[in-house]
Amino acid sequence: MSESIHEAGLRLLRHPVRPLLSIVEFILHTGGFATVEEVLALLPESIETESAHYKKARQYLQPYVEELDRFHSRNLGEDLGCPVVLDENGDPVGEAAAGSALLAQRILEKELEQINSLLCGAHTCTLCCTGPDAVMRQDYFDIPLQAGEETLFPKLGWIPAGRPDTALQELDTLAAAWQESQSVAVLATHLQGTSLVLPRLSSCPALDGQGRCSIYEKRPQVCRKPQIFPYLLEQEQDRGPDGRPVYRLRNTLLAVMDCPYVQHLQDDIALYAAASELELVYRRNKA
Repeated sequence: MSESIHEAGLRLLRHPVRPLLSIVEFILHTGGFATVEEVLALLPESIETESAHYKKARQYLQPYVEELDRFHSRNLGEDLGCPVVLDENGDPVGEAAAGSALLAQRILEKELEQINSLLCGAHTCTLCCTGPDAVMRQDYFDIPLQAGEETLFPKLGWIPAGRPDTALQELDTLAAAWQESQSVAVLATHLQGTSLVLPRLSSCPALDGQGRCSIYEKRPQVCRKPQIFPYLLEQEQDRGPDGRPVYRLRNTLLAVMDCPYVQHLQDDIALYAAASELELVYRRNKA
């Protein structure tokens, strides 16, 4: 009997990849291996860690071979602009520690995107895709977009039309004025960039009639940050003096308590955080 979507998500949550990642990193550091696949082939069929028993252990690492290959060839950071990694005191860490942190951040992001997609799909929840309800204190939710992502919503209007000098704080007034005329999503240009604004009782225009995302494969970057998200590294707003991006070690796992499955799986999430060597922080986004 095949496992359900929820069971698949729960199985992955209860078998975090970072303990296995540490084993592979250690073997790679010993040298003498041409490819990551050679290392994976050496792993035993079953691995027992403090957090979980991994049957067919290699299958948990297989989705991350591309990231491991880039780490092994020492070019993992090239697509990120060769970033600087600082410790919590603001001091640069060594090359090996920086590479390991970048690898873990990338892999945990990918792992949790899959876990969250499975758990969210089982709940058929649209909480992240709708504006405030009638009892919430907010008048709107602001969804920041990356450059070009506004083209995913070609039928939406704009506030203010063509005014990139608007401060983000002014969206309160703008969104309230828009809401008086119609409770539909709208795009806004401001000093910090572009946002999808969801006024009270509105929904993301990408939701289909069944409450599913119709642009899931091309969805905005912010929508890919799931309700359980790793901040092992957090990108600083300012770049370094040489123009390179700067990341700071946070070693944190953020879990958003608005989400139904986060509320129900707090014990499992705590075990995942501990096995992944991350401090668990709970937060609410909506009220």
